[in-house]
Amino acid sequence: MRLSARFIALIPLAILAVASPTPVRRYAKRGALETNLINPFAVKLETNPVGYSSYGGGGTGAKKREPESEYAKRGDPDDGDVAKAAKRGDPDDGDVAVAAKRGDGDDDDGDVAKAAKRGDGDDDDGDVAKAAKRGDGDDDDGDVAKAAKRGDGDDDDGDVAKAAKRGDGDDDDGDVAKAAKRGDGDDDDGDVAKAAKRGDGDDDDGDVAKAAKRGDGDDDDGDVAKAAKRGDGDDDDGDVAKAA
Repeated sequence: MRLSARFIALIPLAILAVASPTPVRRYAKRGALETNLINPFAVKLETNPVGYSSYGGGGTGAKKREPESEYAKRGDPDDGDVAKAAKRGDPDDGDVAVAAKRGDGDDDDGDVAKAAKRGDGDDDDGDVAKAAKRGDGDDDDGDVAKAAKRGDGDDDDGDVAKAAKRGDGDDDDGDVAKAAKRGDGDDDDGDVAKAAKRGDGDDDDGDVAKAAKRGDGDDDDGDVAKAAKRGDGDDDDGDVAKAA
């Protein structure tokens, strides 16, 4: 009688397992049927095979619906799952760990380790190690070692060694050795040796040897020998021999 009673109790459970295996398996996972052999109709009450089936069991007009644990489980980015959609390591979801992490090799996210790190060879990000380092061969960044170093052959940066050095053959920089040196053949720089030297044949510089020398045949400089000499045939200078 004992064996028969246990066998009879297991018959409804076997029937349910054959008729609707899916809810049995799922509820077995969730613990509904693991030990509940006393009330075998617990699954039937949950699945309701007549009017509504939560898990797709049999019945007229049954509607299929996934359990909450399946629908919104973590790991699916389409359902607003926080664990995946914003998990760290994904740069397109505002992930702090990758989008702005330091040293990721991406300088468009304000990464300090790369965008402005020193010595990265990029001078458009305020990199001190390159943009303004001394001796980098780039004079447009205030590089002292090149832009204003002496003797670099560049006179547009206030280079003392070339721009104003003496004897460089450049007289537009106040070079004393050429621009105002004496005897350079250039009289527009106050050169005493030529501009005002006597006897240079240039009477527009107050040259005594020519402009006012006597007997030079030029009467517009008060030359006594010609302008006022008597008998020269010119009566506009008080020439006695002709004017009177």
